[in-house]
Amino acid sequence: MKESNRYKRKERLYEKYSRNFFNVRSFLKLDVDKQYEEQCYICPLTFRMHNIESLDDKYLDSLTFEHAPPKSLGGNVVALTSKNINTSSGHSIDENLRIFVQQHEFKRGNGQLPVKYYFGDGYSMKGNIKNNGGLTFEFLSKTEHHAAKILKTKLQNATDLQLSWSINNPNNPQLGILKTALLIAFRELGYSFYFGGSRYINPNTIAIIDQLANPDKEIIGPIRILQDNFPDDLLGASIIYEPRELRSVLVVFDLVGTTRNRIGVLLPGPDEYGWNDLQNEMGKIDRKDKINFKFYAFRRALDLRNEDDSLEFLRIWEEYNGITR
Repeated sequence: MKESNRYKRKERLYEKYSRNFFNVRSFLKLDVDKQYEEQCYICPLTFRMHNIESLDDKYLDSLTFEHAPPKSLGGNVVALTSKNINTSSGHSIDENLRIFVQQHEFKRGNGQLPVKYYFGDGYSMKGNIKNNGGLTFEFLSKTEHHAAKILKTKLQNATDLQLSWSINNPNNPQLGILKTALLIAFRELGYSFYFGGSRYINPNTIAIIDQLANPDKEIIGPIRILQDNFPDDLLGASIIYEPRELRSVLVVFDLVGTTRNRIGVLLPGPDEYGWNDLQNEMGKIDRKDKINFKFYAFRRALDLRNEDDSLEFLRIWEEYNGITR
């Protein structure tokens, strides 16, 4: 029986990142269970180990395609993630980010919001409010149900119609920002971003995983979203080395709704400088001030199957920011 194209795509991603993990763990002399010595894929969002059998959809926690940014915001497949997180909390995190972008565009005068209208006598109807420099109210009704007929009569005959409406507000959209930034860092840098320069897992990265797994807890405080005219050659991951107190990994990506929204996020690197340090320093900077970063942008996409490229991030970080953990 011929393998499906979907399975082959999953297999290519599995082989790419399992080879990358082999390169990183060989350099760092990491110990793994015997069953994972030859080949192992670690989910970038749960840090669970998977063997190649996890590519089969029949397994309860099989590996599934993961988009970054979310597919609804123009993202592409960047990795495989454990099915359990992808279909549960992962979906709600992505949806809250989509709603956040939708409302952000609306407030800027270039978007629309789905709403539920309420008018007289307890009647309601779904619709949209569009903002393109002025507000336009759109009422949606596939059939002439009773509420639609009443509204139609009111619009035709009334000179003063009072409407109210409700909208869905996003719940903690920064989780979607963090998730997207982590996945893009993984796509660009591989497992070296998770381990740093020691045999131990980078706690700064694991803090993101813990936060995504526990969305109702505050493990990482509010993050600063950088909105700047980042050039195309900064899309992906770069290393910030000055100011020294802001040393980090800059992840830049586009969230595509009605318009293209380019943002940047700073993630702590693989050293003792952690989330609290980075957030405290960012808190000292006025949002209106321009930050003059010095950064290292990788000149080409790293081939994460290649042994040298698998360790390039660690070499560059150590060169510019000092010894890793």
